[in-house]
Amino acid sequence: MADIFRKLLKLPKNFRTSPTLIAGILIGAGIKEIFDDYFSSNNNKRNYAPTEVNIPNGFGSLFEESFGLPISSKTLYYSKHILKYDNLKKVPLYAIEHLTKDMTRGDADRSKCKFKPDENIPLKFRSVNEDYFGSGYARGHMIPAGDIKNDQTSMAETFYLTNIVPQDFENNAGFWYRLESYCRTLTKRYENVYVVSGPLYLSEDDDLNKKYVKYQVLGSNEVAVPTHLFKIILIELKNKRYAIGSFVIPNKAIDEKKILKDFQVTLNQIENYSGFQFFPKLNIDHLKDLCVHDGCKIITKTMAEMYHLSRSMKKAKSLEDLTASEPSQSSTCRRLRFFQETRLDSNLSCPSSKEVM
Repeated sequence: MADIFRKLLKLPKNFRTSPTLIAGILIGAGIKEIFDDYFSSNNNKRNYAPTEVNIPNGFGSLFEESFGLPISSKTLYYSKHILKYDNLKKVPLYAIEHLTKDMTRGDADRSKCKFKPDENIPLKFRSVNEDYFGSGYARGHMIPAGDIKNDQTSMAETFYLTNIVPQDFENNAGFWYRLESYCRTLTKRYENVYVVSGPLYLSEDDDLNKKYVKYQVLGSNEVAVPTHLFKIILIELKNKRYAIGSFVIPNKAIDEKKILKDFQVTLNQIENYSGFQFFPKLNIDHLKDLCVHDGCKIITKTMAEMYHLSRSMKKAKSLEDLTASEPSQSSTCRRLRFFQETRLDSNLSCPSSKEVM
């Protein structure tokens, strides 16, 4: 027993203790704080394997000195976000941002930004815009441009193709946008919001109950289309406490009746799906549930469509420009009808299929 208390109090091994002395120290220092610190730092942390094994001599060190070890994906540090890039699939593995209220306010203009390859990536591992053209998929941001409105250069960095995945058009402008918008609204209630986003490639069963991972690839660089997308939201509460919400969204159109809680999973599930261990220095047993704490209520589909059409109308000089910027006639018409019904512009009319083509 004396050994345990010696460890709790971080006393030297040669320090002699007695029950009376131990009791006095515990009462004075606060027994709860001492036990919380001990058990949270030792027993409740997740076990993590070391990322490297250092070999002082032998074949490993000789090979590394002579030829160097194989290089895989890079961790890229931008002015307002971090991401790890997948050289094989030509998409980010994950992207991390620290959202604050100030970041979401400003005059940065996304119309001045262009999608382009990131020259930090070797040419053979890059994707290009032509991989996406005519594919039927949108270039979906993992760090949204709308999250960084206080700096034009930082917003432009979100348009590097290292931050982009092939995303279903309806998902990109619909449910996923509504989730991104929710992250921004959190900054109105919490000073620090941390968001991790990325693609997933999940298995499915065939008719013989065998599991396969299947995904489409785009263009000459074979950019991998994810089956799902994930987003992990961590908010800082008072007294350095945190709440977390983890979500996995299929990369397809989502029924407008669905709510965010329908897609909530555990952090452990996303770690199993992605192969990454997120927030390793946090004790996850002490994290509150974001949806219990904040509600996880996202804006409606109608509100999202109103925003997208208003943005398109600001850029379009004619109805032809407006329809050309839309992925399909149906989405264009829905948004035009919404504006008609709300009398925001009663002169707009839905074009025929010939006009769209």
